[in-house]
Amino acid sequence: MWDTYDCLPQNLDTLTVYGGWDEDCKAQLQAIANVRYDFKKSLAGFIKPDGGNEEGPPLFGFTMRYVKPGQIKDLGTSFQAVCDIWYQKIPGILMAAVFPDENIPNLVHDLRIFANHDSYLAHVDKSDDSLTKAMAVWFENYDTNIPFFGQLYAASTKDEALHTSSIKSRSTPRAQLETFHFGDSGMLGPMPNMTRND
Repeated sequence: MWDTYDCLPQNLDTLTVYGGWDEDCKAQLQAIANVRYDFKKSLAGFIKPDGGNEEGPPLFGFTMRYVKPGQIKDLGTSFQAVCDIWYQKIPGILMAAVFPDENIPNLVHDLRIFANHDSYLAHVDKSDDSLTKAMAVWFENYDTNIPFFGQLYAASTKDEALHTSSIKSRSTPRAQLETFHFGDSGMLGPMPNMTRND
């Protein structure tokens, strides 16, 4: 497929690649001349091998957020503490990870995959005291004066909770999210099935 993808060298598309890619795999991908790859290395997080035995439709969030200067390392440590709670307590959180941007200071890429909308709601459950405290420590590292931005893929994005901070007050600047709805005209492919390996 890649050898049929054609563009001028000065107009190469960039494909951002998240995850743990070994050097052999990187070399094979980079040998494809028509695409520029931007490999991101995770600062903290996890990915599960299945769909947590929870039916969809899933919800994908790919956002970028600014961190207070000098606090990237603290962000990684505190986010991992939150991820450890999510991994143990919420089967429907299938992936959560944060990746520093090497080209833009204090910017991180924040990726989340949820089995369904209920899993999204559970990941900010304020009745869970240990989770709420861990998330407050984590969020102290973000520069919440700058709205986060990115893309959200879901069956519906009408829930206001998807567009505001789950930790900070309503005075925090609104997220700038492009939204995509599964099943809308123009969206390619079938509804993602996150339970196929369960």
